[in-house]
Amino acid sequence: MALFQEPPEILQPLLFYQSRKFSYAANRLRLPNGSEGDWASVRHPGGAMAVPLTPEGKILC
Repeated sequence: MALFQEPPEILQPLLFYQSRKFSYAANRLRLPNGSEGDWASVRHPGGAMAVPLTPEGKILC
């Protein structure tokens, strides 16, 4: 089951760090329902991780 009917629109891509082994990026997105938020990710050839943050910068667990 898909989370969204259409993919989010990337409003502002930001690449913070890139090396041979991994990269860390954050994108400002607009979701199909019109809400906006930041999506940060660490990309690694062996896996990936995402940490959701509130508007106040707190990590959601």
